[in-house]
Amino acid sequence: MYSVAAYAIDHNDITFSFNHKCHKITILNERTIQKIIRSLVNIKWKITDQLDQILLQNSTIRCPICEKSQKREEYRILISECIFLGGKLERYQCPDCDVIFGPLKMLNLDKTSLDLEYRFLYRFYSEGDTTDFEKKTFFELNPKVNGKYLNYGCGKWSRCIDELRSEGWNVYGYEPYVMVSGEYIIDDIETLNKMKFDGIFSNNLIEHMQDPILEIKQIVNLLLPGGIIAHSTSCFEYSIEYSRFHLFFFTGRSFNYILNSLNLIRLRKIIQGEYICVSAKKHENSPLNFFIQSDCSGDQK
Repeated sequence: MYSVAAYAIDHNDITFSFNHKCHKITILNERTIQKIIRSLVNIKWKITDQLDQILLQNSTIRCPICEKSQKREEYRILISECIFLGGKLERYQCPDCDVIFGPLKMLNLDKTSLDLEYRFLYRFYSEGDTTDFEKKTFFELNPKVNGKYLNYGCGKWSRCIDELRSEGWNVYGYEPYVMVSGEYIIDDIETLNKMKFDGIFSNNLIEHMQDPILEIKQIVNLLLPGGIIAHSTSCFEYSIEYSRFHLFFFTGRSFNYILNSLNLIRLRKIIQGEYICVSAKKHENSPLNFFIQSDCSGDQK
């Protein structure tokens, strides 16, 4: 049903049968489309939650960061409710690495299903302007005038790239999910894999990754030796937990665990109100060397 609705919405039509005749509605106004999406999302996650209430009992759960497997009751369990009609959000804090992860019903989706969730979300929701936070994160790269930089998952809600380029910085954007036009916006993996950067930054991205270690490793592979990454998100704390799209909260030791596993040198962590950013440096002789796969996450707010 989800897939059928996605096709109908994308093509702006619905076909249905009545009295053995096929009738076609060719115009759906935006309000009707949003109503259909909200109803489908609400029903899907209510059913999923009812099933999870049975399936999660006495289950063994593996931490996606440190890979330790433990019984569900051995984790600290945190419960919230999704404001985007996603139902109950059950997350777990790992006692070994401190990361908070979940809900499993989102973490375990395949790429196609997860992409569909975002397409539905952005049909009735738009992110706020994050230009100031993105520019702040860019300058955590300690940029050089002659360097080349990438805003990874740049989205369409920010003026960051335009403003930085107008100030003389050589900044590109990568955005595979949301339609964004621009001379300096990259939307395909093949093109991105042919490029290298002195620094890569993101804002409100890493908490959406289904496999943070793999995906950050793929980002690091785009860096020149000695290059810097800087990631900002309020989800370095357990914050904005009411979105099912926030899959990880990098509390305690968890992000250091990721940096150490990727042989990255942590530079600094800054906290200024709701703005939190961590930067790290790639070793001059880093062993990381492989191409980003086509299923790597982009901007998912």
